[in-house]
Amino acid sequence: MILAALMLMMSWGALIDAVDMNENDEDTGALQTADVVFSASDPGHVVFSQYITSDNCGFCMDYGSPAHKKLKADWGDKYTYVSLHSASYGDTDDAESGNVNPISAVNHLGETGGAPKTSFGDAFTGSGSSFMTGCGSNTCWDPGFSNNGRTHSTVADYSLGVAQGDNGDGTSTITISADYVGAAPLSTYTLYAAVTEEVCYSHAYTNGYKGGHCWEAWLLDGGSHVSNSGNVGGGTGFQTFSLSSGSVSYTWTVSNSLVAQGASNMMTVAALYSGWSTSTANFDVFTASDSGMNPMDLSVTDMTVTNLDASSAGFQTGDRLQLDATIGNTGQEDYSDGGQIQFFEITSSGSESPIGQAVSLNNLIIGATQSVSAEFDTSSISMNPSDPTSVFRVKLTGTIGEKNMVSNNRLDSYVPHDLVPSTSKPISAGSTTIQRGETLDFEVSGMANDNVDDMSTMSAEFETSGAGANQWTVAWVSGGNLMGAGGANERFVFTVSPPNSAGSGDYDVRARLIDARGQVGDWSTVNSDAFTLMNGLPMVVTADNLGEVPSNCPAYPGQPTVKVETIERIDVAGLICDAETPLDQLVISSHSVFGIQ
Repeated sequence: MILAALMLMMSWGALIDAVDMNENDEDTGALQTADVVFSASDPGHVVFSQYITSDNCGFCMDYGSPAHKKLKADWGDKYTYVSLHSASYGDTDDAESGNVNPISAVNHLGETGGAPKTSFGDAFTGSGSSFMTGCGSNTCWDPGFSNNGRTHSTVADYSLGVAQGDNGDGTSTITISADYVGAAPLSTYTLYAAVTEEVCYSHAYTNGYKGGHCWEAWLLDGGSHVSNSGNVGGGTGFQTFSLSSGSVSYTWTVSNSLVAQGASNMMTVAALYSGWSTSTANFDVFTASDSGMNPMDLSVTDMTVTNLDASSAGFQTGDRLQLDATIGNTGQEDYSDGGQIQFFEITSSGSESPIGQAVSLNNLIIGATQSVSAEFDTSSISMNPSDPTSVFRVKLTGTIGEKNMVSNNRLDSYVPHDLVPSTSKPISAGSTTIQRGETLDFEVSGMANDNVDDMSTMSAEFETSGAGANQWTVAWVSGGNLMGAGGANERFVFTVSPPNSAGSGDYDVRARLIDARGQVGDWSTVNSDAFTLMNGLPMVVTADNLGEVPSNCPAYPGQPTVKVETIERIDVAGLICDAETPLDQLVISSHSVFGIQ
């Protein structure tokens, strides 16, 4: 019996937790109190709490914060909280905790020291079971959550939506919407709203553990906010309003630098209160929400731009473009509160120029989509190599109660201008001094100047001319195949094959590129004296080789005839030819026994 009694006492002893650290307590000598461990059950509605904690609070880092994070992880859509995290548990109403004017959140709860403590539903210190002191397990806050959390009995008449989106410019836009469906609203409501760190990088405990939802700023009236860096906008308190119309919505723009890790670690927490005081609590809390638990979300899921006048990924001035977009209900609730869908051209200055008329947003059940389209004439857009892309946007506006009303409610499409290509000066691929009968390759490269074409979608032209003569021809040119496609040395290769009839001397070359839509680029810079054709041998002209006779030779007179046993003088002009040397400077001989030497 004695052994059994001892075992029973030991089992109950395991449920006794050290719960509260006061200024005069040592970490190892904190007050102990019985704290029966409960497993949290569904309260049937959302619950809100404020958690008093400190950097050096051992029971906070070991139990209090893990317990809140566990509740949030287990009941993400029904629980949210704000951690009022001070530097020391002996002074919990410091500025770090959020105890700043005009809110004084810790003093509002009647507290100045001691942690961990949790106020459910704005319970004032010592006011009953909804203000909990001390924690010795990671389920210590479960009773406060499961036993209603001091949420007002009319909670079903209210809904609160917190939308938060990164603007991409170092700021985030926060929109909080409140809705009422009951028959007897209060004359005035107060919107408790805080910017917190989802993971408390700025408020790590002394053992390195990081809690959650640590306060960084209060969202105040008139779109203002206050943090430890000061009051931006001159707000005098939380936003107050009437719900006689059924719905209200307020928006703030804050710097992402308010929280460590920026927008990705920002968590906005809001609760709907019956009022506020900097020195007393126990106000009614009707509902609460945060930017991570809002089930309503609409998104622009797709946007495409199609050229109606050409099979091209880009466009030229005057082309007609078709813009198509899809809007979807990507949240977890049906949507029927309206909104507008509008296409825009984004000008070079960044402003939005509407395209066509806005389209009304349909009622969308979960997973439903709506498709919209518009046509745009590009005649007003100039093709400018320094600004080679046009931006088109589809934007969803005027929605109510979304989780994210900024970043996923618009989508941009970047459409390249189809510009004229440019060509580099051709370069030789071998010795630039060639004999008749030899050939020489030239390589041609350039730039598409856009994101439409590349070397594989273009072709090239290549011409030669006598040096300085500007008499261009393709008579000696062949090839033009693309070599090294896709590599760093993509180029078109042309072969120059001078005929025997060509005059010796220096020759120029040039080239140009043509893109897939037939846009012909300017001729490249001329490669002057690109190759030299060496002096050719003199030749005897016959009827069989007339095609090889240099163009500057006299016309072929035909095969001469002489009378038998007659001495005759024959003019060899046109019968013997040297493109570079006059006949009177040639030594002409014959091995025929009938020839005269």
